[in-house]
Amino acid sequence: LFSLQSEGLPTSLAPDGRQKGANDRLNTFDSRIWSAMYLNGVVHMGSHVNTENGDVGLFYGRMDINSLNVDAEVLHTPGIDYGFPSFASFGQNPESDTVLVNYIYTGPNEFPGQQQRICTGRGSQFDWSLPSTLKTGITSINVLQENRERWGDYTTAVRRYTGNRIETWVTGCFGEGGSY
Repeated sequence: LFSLQSEGLPTSLAPDGRQKGANDRLNTFDSRIWSAMYLNGVVHMGSHVNTENGDVGLFYGRMDINSLNVDAEVLHTPGIDYGFPSFASFGQNPESDTVLVNYIYTGPNEFPGQQQRICTGRGSQFDWSLPSTLKTGITSINVLQENRERWGDYTTAVRRYTGNRIETWVTGCFGEGGSY
């Protein structure tokens, strides 16, 4: 058992997520790494962080195990808050740099929902697909007595190796009936 430490893209603590039709905020907890995956000598890791315009951005970092170099990018869209990313290998072969990024989203004009994107590239190259919405939220989330709602901290993705077919299973969170 060993531990590694490296420096990468400076970030700041994510604000809570906003949601349509509600004053309750969605608790992002903090900006720790929420998910990581090892693939071909690289640790793929993610979190949510504050962006320049105050939205919650999706942090995606890649740490090369040999050099300990960290390349990172923050995916952000004005008016959208992203949270709790998770990663799964999505390539046709073991050498592929194709990664599925599963995450949840919300915003002042969006009920909490779940999306995924494909990201390819190595090092500092991050080529994102358009989002694929898995579940559009139907309502805001209002479960707790306080105005900070828990959401999505069990979001995950995992590849299932089955023959020649790429299959990835994901979990997430969305708003429905005032709950999740």
